Amino acid sequence: MTDIQKLAIRLDSAYSRKPPRTTDSPQKLLEYSAARMEELRKGLAELDNPSTEGRSTRIQNYLRKVQRGRADRLLNRFASLVQSLDPPAPRFPVTLRDLLGEFESLGEEFEGGVETKWETSKSAYLRSDDYRSSCTPKIELAVDTDDIELEHVNLGPFRIVLDVDSLLKGLESGRDDDLGVGCFFVKALSPCPSNLDYVHPHVNRGAVCIGDGAAPLRTALRQGRLTDAFLIVKTVLSTYNPGSAYQRLDEWDGSATRCDRCDSTVGDDGSACATCGVDLCDDCVLCCSDDGCKSPVCSSCRRECRVCGEGFCRSCTQVLYSPDRPRIASQSRVCAACRRACPGCGETKAVDDFGDLQESPLCLWCAEAKSNQPQDEEDKDHDNATADNADPCDPDDGLGHSQLVALAQAATEVEPESAAGDGPWGGSALVHSGVEV
Repeated sequence: MTDIQKLAIRLDSAYSRKPPRTTDSPQKLLEYSAARMEELRKGLAELDNPSTEGRSTRIQNYLRKVQRGRADRLLNRFASLVQSLDPPAPRFPVTLRDLLGEFESLGEEFEGGVETKWETSKSAYLRSDDYRSSCTPKIELAVDTDDIELEHVNLGPFRIVLDVDSLLKGLESGRDDDLGVGCFFVKALSPCPSNLDYVHPHVNRGAVCIGDGAAPLRTALRQGRLTDAFLIVKTVLSTYNPGSAYQRLDEWDGSATRCDRCDSTVGDDGSACATCGVDLCDDCVLCCSDDGCKSPVCSSCRRECRVCGEGFCRSCTQVLYSPDRPRIASQSRVCAACRRACPGCGETKAVDDFGDLQESPLCLWCAEAKSNQPQDEEDKDHDNATADNADPCDPDDGLGHSQLVALAQAATEVEPESAAGDGPWGGSALVHSGVEV
């Protein structure tokens, strides 16, 4: 008796056995789904929490994978809930002749033929000084595909393996969840791995991401159509969906540029931050405001003007502290359009640190200091400023009384020859600023 005949007999025994009735009621499945829904809701809320913006990209990607796994399990439970509401699908009778025909058809579909593998693993344990051994057979049914090429990337041939033990357990339990994807795994015969050690965009450590083919695969296994089940897995290996790939083919060799924020592939329309130089995809890139340089920036280098609220790069803003505001640099940046110099103190300040510019060009603090200054000091400052700016030869320079007295005293000390008319004054009388002394 060949291995194929022994395998057919083994499967015929499992298909002819009446499956037990599932114990999960619709109410139990609904309660379980509600609990998983709450876990998923909390996880998504954690991702959207503003306090998590400082987390690294690797941690954020890990959390997204966790939530994706929760969503997949929730969808599976909903599928089981829908199936529990329908009447049980009748199991088509599968005879030994049908199984032998499936093996023959499977050999015709795959040129390499069908291979069977029987292994016996021995596990020994000691109990009450008695040495006992239990033998557990492991049966595999395998076929080989041709070279698979996706998006001009040659991935080589693959071996599709049906774990017969998993199939038998699924048939005995009568649960659809135990059939399908878990019964198959693949091996790369001539692997062309990516930089992350993936051998196929939809294969992770031998497990195949079937996607929409999960339901047809379960139906084919339940009805004994093994050839159709293998062809479904082959179709998945020959199809590429970048949206559900473990690793995209355009970054298979690691040469593709990845976005520093979302870790996705940066295409030709991507940009680099003008401040720190990190690569950004089109969805994550930000720009300096129209009042600035309009250069691309990342979210870490973009600064908001505290006056107008627009976003700018670091070079287009200046940190301006105010006495009545906290000295926090990130909250004190002001763009060029929202700052000006004070003529009183000479410092550059934000425009909201000034009052009504039509009444006074001074900042609020210079204006307050001027309003608190005594009147006599203001007059003294005014006289000093007038004296410093006065022209001795201008009769309308507005000299004060003290300046005129000083000029008169200086005139009395003029030498005799100067007083006689030979001096620079041109006469015996000294006239200055329209006053004769």
